[in-house]
Amino acid sequence: MTNPERLDSFELPAPTVWPMVVALGVTLGFAGLVTHLAVTVVGVVLALIGGVGWWRNVLPVERVEHVPVSQNVQAWMTSAPAAPSAASISLSSSGSRTTFAS
Repeated sequence: MTNPERLDSFELPAPTVWPMVVALGVTLGFAGLVTHLAVTVVGVVLALIGGVGWWRNVLPVERVEHVPVSQNVQAWMTSAPAAPSAASISLSSSGSRTTFAS
């Protein structure tokens, strides 16, 4: 759980390979339905192993890593681009927009 007093870092779940192992197992399991029973068996076994590994990675204690907070926030990261206003749009003689004035 994140400690609210600690402002110098964020607590995020640690990276793990187990979700990709589960995804590969499920993919092989379904691919085996149209190819061969052995591919389905390998896929189901791989998905089960990946699920157990993922479960053990989270319980009994979730593995976390602390990511430091950067105090150097760039101005381009905090400001949104300005949208052109209706007053800056010029119309052509046929009534369609042709140019934007800045």
